[in-house]
This record gives sequence, structure tokens and C-alpha cells, in this order.
Amino acid sequence: MRILVLAAGLGTRLRPLTLQMPKPLVRVVDKTILEHQVELAKTVPEAHLHVNAHYLSDQLAEAAASPILAKTGDAVSLQHADAH
Repeated sequence: MRILVLAAGLGTRLRPLTLQMPKPLVRVVDKTILEHQVELAKTVPEAHLHVNAHYLSDQLAEAAASPILAKTGDAVSLQHADAH
């Protein structure tokens, strides 16, 4: 199953937290929102996780390649959404 995490928004409702980082990288309790989503997605058999990114996508790309997310199994792919 393919799972798409929508992570391209500006995160305006979480400002000032999202002025320097995208919303999926904001920490909730002990993990980032993205880590929580990846863990939940990995409960689905044969899940292939794709993250759609735009705002501060370089930080999301770095996180998607990090060992923290890599330890969950399959690699997380990142697609950059162009602004229109």
C-alpha cells in the first residue's frame, strides 16, 4: 500500500514554531510529527511511504534520509511540490 504524507504546507497555525522548521519536524512529546506518522504507517503491511514537501523541503529531505526514520524499515521517499 502506498501512503502519502502531506507535508507541503506553511504551518501557519503553529507559528512561531514553524518559522524555522516545517510542521512535520515539530516535536510532539518525544518525536517529531513525521516520526509519529512513519511509525503509524509502518503498522500497515507492505507500506511504501511518500512525503510531499514544499516549505523548507531541504529540512524534510534531511529528515527523510535520517537514521531515525530509516530504522523503521523501507526508505521514505520525498517528492517536492512546486509552488503555483
